[in-house]
Amino acid sequence: MDKQQQQGDRFLRNGFPLVLLSSAVERTPGCFTKKRTGTSALQKQKQKQKQNAHVRPQPCLAVSSQGINKIDSIHKRFLCCQTLLLGGNSLSKLEGLHQFRQLKCLSLDNNLIVDFSELFYLHDCMASTLTELSLKGNEIVTNTPNFRLHVLRLFPLLQCLNGVPVSAEEKELSKSFVEKENTVLALMFSNDCLTHKLKRCIMLLRVHSEMREKYFHGQFWTPVDHAHPYAPFQLQVFLRLWDYERTIVQSTRLQVYRRIRQAVSQFYTILKSKRKTLVSNHVAQHKMWNAAYMEYMVVQQGVLTKLMTVCESYRVQSLQRLKTIERKNWYRQEIEDRQQRGKLADYANYF
Repeated sequence: MDKQQQQGDRFLRNGFPLVLLSSAVERTPGCFTKKRTGTSALQKQKQKQKQNAHVRPQPCLAVSSQGINKIDSIHKRFLCCQTLLLGGNSLSKLEGLHQFRQLKCLSLDNNLIVDFSELFYLHDCMASTLTELSLKGNEIVTNTPNFRLHVLRLFPLLQCLNGVPVSAEEKELSKSFVEKENTVLALMFSNDCLTHKLKRCIMLLRVHSEMREKYFHGQFWTPVDHAHPYAPFQLQVFLRLWDYERTIVQSTRLQVYRRIRQAVSQFYTILKSKRKTLVSNHVAQHKMWNAAYMEYMVVQQGVLTKLMTVCESYRVQSLQRLKTIERKNWYRQEIEDRQQRGKLADYANYF
């Protein structure tokens, strides 16, 4: 689990006091107003286009920088708000936001939100109303590849995300990219599972080789007719019969996907640092994310190739050692048989 996620969950487990949304609202009498405070980027853009545009007052609930770490149920008179400002708190879970059914603007800046799945709580109740969303200062923004396109896929009516207006090109791109990215992620997940299987296979080859050497050495030697110490190990058959992916539980599966996304994000940061000019076009950022996916795919293929080589090397070395041991044992058994026959002949001549 990520450090920021652990920090957010520690508020609820290790003796830290719970700071509820309802208690923060009660101790801040002026937090609920009929007019929206501040001017969003979307409103600024509209005001530039039309100087005389009138912005309709919206009920606003502003509880920023109150140390809130859990969203609980609040009084129903606050649920009519269309603007909710929760920036600067310690929120890591968003499951309590489903009670706000009329939200059009939501600010969650500078919290402890790490997992993208938390946004699904918002999708169920705000997909048809939310037009402005801000998550700046959360790790979810930097750790999620193609973050803007994923969010636009969940909230198709968004007009402003993280203070930047949403373009028509982004909306069009978000309709098809999710399926493509899921295909790439599924392939990377399979590669990760194959990596685990190969590492386990190498460990098993080591253990089995040592056990066979001990068993077929010295007094534990078994005739060739009864045992086959150097029977060939069929790696491809072993990998095909071991259906590891089906045994993975959902929590482990999510951790693997999270690890893959974090690795891709690191490659994206490296590619971004190599560019001399700042990437401001979101379509160009999408292309850079695709390049980061390809870079990580290349790394995965390199690791798999190396593991396959190591696995085959261990198999061949184990086979050679076991053949050598069997040859020595055969010679020793032959000498013992000759000595035994000599003793029997001497015993017969004596009588």
